[in-house]
Amino acid sequence: MKKKLILGIAIACLVSCDNHVRRQITPTELEGVWIATAASLREAAAADGLFKSPSEGGRVTLRRNGECVYESFLLLAPSKIVWLHGTDTPCRWEIAVEKDGLDAPRPSGSRYLFVTLEYPNSKARFGFELELLEKDRGVILGQPTIDPDHGKSWLLYERNAPLRAS
Repeated sequence: MKKKLILGIAIACLVSCDNHVRRQITPTELEGVWIATAASLREAAAADGLFKSPSEGGRVTLRRNGECVYESFLLLAPSKIVWLHGTDTPCRWEIAVEKDGLDAPRPSGSRYLFVTLEYPNSKARFGFELELLEKDRGVILGQPTIDPDHGKSWLLYERNAPLRAS
């Protein structure tokens, strides 16, 4: 129990302790395969019953040209999570800057990723944000697992490998 409490505090502080990326960041620095950490998957499963199993995983592949593959969860409503697997849904990403910080989960001037999923058969699009956080002189991605205005559980992604030139 003590280990889970310390883990939860560490993850919550990582997101809320004002460690949002404020420096200039390039697509080259973010390009690669990002994998959800085992610790944040365990915490998400413990904090939110919608995460049926920490083995559901989470993976985000970012390409320098703005294309991506998103294989993780979507929070559609406070009680509705959908898991996406495979490459059926094309996506695009871009680095955005928080303008004012008012009513936002991040301070003014912070960088974050805006991801757009594109559904080719319906012309529908779905957009969401991933936080860019500084950790140990590097960057990690953060995503709230429940309503970000009320939740304290985050899925954290670490860059597992850069993409290989094709």
